[in-house]
Amino acid sequence: MDLSHVVNTKDTPVPVVLGERVARPYTGLTKKTKFPVEIPTTTWSAPSIFPMAMDGGIIYGKSSTNPKMIASSVDNLATIVTGAILTQNIQSILVSGSKILVSIWDGVGFAGKIVAGDKVNGVTGPFVDVITFGLDIYTVGYGMHAYYDMKRSDNTYMRDYVLIAEYGKKTVPGNARNVYLSKDGGATFAVIFTGDELLEYHTHGVAYDQYMDRIWVSHGDGADNKGVEFSDDFGTTWVHAADWQPTLIIPMPKYVLFGSDDLPVGMYRWNREQEMWEKRQVGGDITNAYEVIHPIRPSSSGANNFARGPFAKDGDWVAYIAFIASSSGGAPYKSFLLATGDGGETFHTVFMDQVTLGHAGFTYGILGPYSDGTMVANYDHERNRQVMKFPKVVWETI
Repeated sequence: MDLSHVVNTKDTPVPVVLGERVARPYTGLTKKTKFPVEIPTTTWSAPSIFPMAMDGGIIYGKSSTNPKMIASSVDNLATIVTGAILTQNIQSILVSGSKILVSIWDGVGFAGKIVAGDKVNGVTGPFVDVITFGLDIYTVGYGMHAYYDMKRSDNTYMRDYVLIAEYGKKTVPGNARNVYLSKDGGATFAVIFTGDELLEYHTHGVAYDQYMDRIWVSHGDGADNKGVEFSDDFGTTWVHAADWQPTLIIPMPKYVLFGSDDLPVGMYRWNREQEMWEKRQVGGDITNAYEVIHPIRPSSSGANNFARGPFAKDGDWVAYIAFIASSSGGAPYKSFLLATGDGGETFHTVFMDQVTLGHAGFTYGILGPYSDGTMVANYDHERNRQVMKFPKVVWETI
């Protein structure tokens, strides 16, 4: 059966200008339910770098032999280019329209930093400090998000946004509770969100929603501190959306998807149509737009899981979401890779691993697809780190 007409298709809304806001708003687009034609076959290899970011056919990561050395590959990890040795260990990497941004932190007793280098110079740098966090504060893959598009005549981007959410320290004073925004690709930042100075509070995920020109932030931990907020004015005002604490936020045309760090573990989503309906009603409650859609572990029994960033996105309607198994839940541990081919209508498990040692799974999330159609991730199986690759899912529409 010829499935070429249904493989990773997408509809791209035409950008519109709303005053100073530029958005690709949701316009009622829908996708038919999609299922994988087959589960992809995974291959494994020893890591020469730990993959952490992908942009324009280049994979970025840190050297497997030096945790302070940034490295890259232009041929899907067949050959590696090593670059600058940074001042602290590399935690995560993000690429904007103009910069390579690296989160660095040497552990307890150190203040983490974001360092940035011009993308045209690659991993050789130089890298300069653009954010210095407080003591024991840094950021991770789901706390970093970049969006850039729409080039101007001078070859710069109309939108070259970077968002950074603090992570780490949950004691007061000085807990990790700030979110930073850059509108120039990561050259300069301003704080746009400051959470509560409470014990066990820190920020989790962050994302720019290009479909609504909106910024999303999530935070935790625990019943008193968990929440999801959004801003439609770049942080001037915030709206409370839900009392959950997801770690991963993925804007898509019809839904905003959330990978949970809460029970039930799995995928949640924000229904844009429901939000619009609630806003039209007298006494409507937009928090009704937030719903649990695909639990993978509904109760506290078994291993604890949480969604790990970054995620892989193939066009507007296809996304891959990694769930790592945390050692806090008790053996055996299961890690998952979920995929959606219809923008969040349905989810499918395309990889699952069960181990007996703790903290197994996608150590730095999932990247892809590469130009040859493969996905790539650094995977920790029984504390044996490996690089996994598999072809992107072929989707069948029903």
